[in-house]
Amino acid sequence: MKTTFKSYRVTIKKPSKSNRNFLRLYGIFRSTLNPEMTFKAFYDYYVSEKLDYIDVTFLYYNKVLAGFYSASFYKVTINGKKKALGRAATGILPEYQQKAMPKFGLFYKYVNYKYRHPFTGLIVSAFLANALVYAMICKYTAWVWPRINSTVPANIDTIKAEILNSSKTAEPANHPYVVKINFKVSIGESLLERIYSSQSCHVQYFLQINPHFYNQQCVLIIVPFTWLNLALSALLFLYYSCQKSVEAAAKNILNMWSEIFSFTGKGLEKN
Repeated sequence: MKTTFKSYRVTIKKPSKSNRNFLRLYGIFRSTLNPEMTFKAFYDYYVSEKLDYIDVTFLYYNKVLAGFYSASFYKVTINGKKKALGRAATGILPEYQQKAMPKFGLFYKYVNYKYRHPFTGLIVSAFLANALVYAMICKYTAWVWPRINSTVPANIDTIKAEILNSSKTAEPANHPYVVKINFKVSIGESLLERIYSSQSCHVQYFLQINPHFYNQQCVLIIVPFTWLNLALSALLFLYYSCQKSVEAAAKNILNMWSEIFSFTGKGLEKN
């Protein structure tokens, strides 16, 4: 059976029990991340007096609501300066996790916000329980904290303090950038196997600082979404894209020469 994929994007400005899109988000959030989550815990996760709006995209596979990714934006003041705080959340049902979750869907949401508010400082954060998602962000983002072999700047520590002060769902854990949330994220056996078998240095670092990620503990990541960081990250993406092409071309050349050498060697043996 051919798989059909569709996405449906909405903006939620007044989240409540009477908002059908917010209820739809609650349903898929609970199905993909925590089946036992109460509406109050979900409401507290997204909503505060600083919330501006929630930009969410619902993912449908064969007309089944299978996942989502959202960016919620908050108006905050840090060191006397007005800024926007963007917070990410993603989820997909286990049976669809091998399907293509749009890799840069959240990125485009933040670019859209930055384009519409070019002079507002935007800081992106997320509570990550998935080491593979963390590794992908570290790979393609020039400036993100915490990360391996990198010292966290003092201004990022200040931003972290603001995030935790305004959060109703997270509190500090055993590492400065690991937080304990008030609900458990469901992680399937296949995902656990992929995480523990990964050779990525970023995955290994994630497991080092957050070994109990399966027990309500997440790594709090912070990304300054500046034009410079965008430009540097674009260069990183271009580098890795070219690297794959070069490696594929080199592999093809090696295979070709191997075949030629093998054929020549057989000919010499016969002679």
